[in-house]
Amino acid sequence: MTHPDDRGSAEGDLSREQLALRVRPDLLPLYRDTYRAFGWDVTSMQPTAGRPGQVLVRLTRARTTRNFALLGGLQRQAEGALHQIAHLERAPRVAARAGALTIAILATTTTGSAVLLRSGHGTLSILAAVVGVALCGAARGARALVARRTAQRLAPLLERQYDLVDQSCAQAAHLLSVHS
Repeated sequence: MTHPDDRGSAEGDLSREQLALRVRPDLLPLYRDTYRAFGWDVTSMQPTAGRPGQVLVRLTRARTTRNFALLGGLQRQAEGALHQIAHLERAPRVAARAGALTIAILATTTTGSAVLLRSGHGTLSILAAVVGVALCGAARGARALVARRTAQRLAPLLERQYDLVDQSCAQAAHLLSVHS
């Protein structure tokens, strides 16, 4: 996910617009290429302090860019799609963890019941323990299954967002090249 940190100008340099984004490293090439299509230059990329798994990307762009309003609209469209891409690519992992955690809680509860049933209900205790252990093994398989099915279900949505970014970038590149 990205977070605009700064949309102002650097002190003393009013001729260039500044932008800082926090981006996941796996999405860095996509963001870098997208913002370049809108006339932005990457000035630095560095890991963020206090936010593991994110990179701080600083960008600049000349304020004299033509068709600024049109580029701004296209850029906002692309930014919305980038945000959706980050969310959709993360969704299978989150769904898989949630499914596995639910099964693991059931396994723990069942295994705990086996311990409580130990006195007086030996056969029932053993059965509960076996079910609990089986559920532990099922949690691992369920995690992979849920991740795969969620990714398959979200693939068309993800593809649409990538297409939207491509279209926005192509239009922006055309605007920048025609009016340069």
